[in-house]
Amino acid sequence: MKKTLIRLGCLCICLAMTLSMVACGGSASSDEAASGSEVAIEDNSELYSSHLEESGLMKDVNISELVTLGEYKGLTVPAESWAVTEDEVTADVDYILSQYGSYEQITDRAVADGDYVNIDYVGSVDGEEFSGGNTNGAGTMVTAGSTEYIDDFLTQIIGHKPGETIDVEVTFPEPYENNPDLAGKDAVFVTTINYIQGDWIVPELTDDFVKENLTPYESAQELKDAIRTSLEDTKAENYVLNAAFENATFNGELPQAQLDALIAMDTEYLEMEIAQYVMYGIDRDTYIQMSGYASEEAMMEAIAANSELNLKTQLVFQAVAEAEGIEVTDEAIENYFTEFAPTVDPAEAETYYGRGYVAQAVLMNLSMDLVAESAVRE
Repeated sequence: MKKTLIRLGCLCICLAMTLSMVACGGSASSDEAASGSEVAIEDNSELYSSHLEESGLMKDVNISELVTLGEYKGLTVPAESWAVTEDEVTADVDYILSQYGSYEQITDRAVADGDYVNIDYVGSVDGEEFSGGNTNGAGTMVTAGSTEYIDDFLTQIIGHKPGETIDVEVTFPEPYENNPDLAGKDAVFVTTINYIQGDWIVPELTDDFVKENLTPYESAQELKDAIRTSLEDTKAENYVLNAAFENATFNGELPQAQLDALIAMDTEYLEMEIAQYVMYGIDRDTYIQMSGYASEEAMMEAIAANSELNLKTQLVFQAVAEAEGIEVTDEAIENYFTEFAPTVDPAEAETYYGRGYVAQAVLMNLSMDLVAESAVRE
């Protein structure tokens, strides 16, 4: 069940990403987005919430008939299940440090064939600059000696050092589809070599680095201690949530309408992801292969299996919520977004997903919190 819990925990990340995509061009023009005008949020509540009550409970589902809860409160967590190794702490530290890494900028040697180089240029024909021939000082990365630019442009930068400004002389091909007016013409690009890109450099973990970048921690040891505690908490929580799930029993068949709704949502999310890959030139079949599926049919079978596991998880933790009298209030929703997705407006999320879907996420979180917080560690 661990994969299912991770999926539920990532709901707000999905909310943030989806709403960001909508705001960046789904429901408004790029001109409207650029001008800062209000962007309409798309209503997808039929897909995400039609099978749910506004309370977050499933429609037409009698939980007491479907689920018999076993032990779920006061569960004992064996010491070995939440123990954390030094290697695990180090792995998390390394990941954090990698987020602050940067490429070395080499400026003390000449450009060699194959170097990845940052340059700026201004292009002109007969002394007149032309549209699209200027980096405007923003810099662009190129591979020295490659043919990604016209003629032998990138060969001519070889042998020059960062800080130098040179005239790169080229002739546009004929025909030249990108700009037919330039076809066959000689051009000069005044080119500045900014730097050669070196290795990816990751900072060292020091007290000074932690103080400067990782508030509220004051030392490297304090950060490591916090990471260890977080890993212990996560392991202990995963153990009890999975135990509560395993201790429950299911009576009869799963509600088909609820299962169909989850399959539809998972399929929609998959199609959105595939569309993103297609934008970068990766076709559907390649995506399926990259994802480790033998065929589209196998991928859809995996979605169905995952949706069934998700539904079982939701049934169990709705049963816990009903047994404990947990209800979702406006304040609970506000608190949920404050904790997990402070950049997402709960009202926008409710517009996009519907109240039921948002309320269910909060209900699952509250129910899981109750189970986790009541556990006792050895």
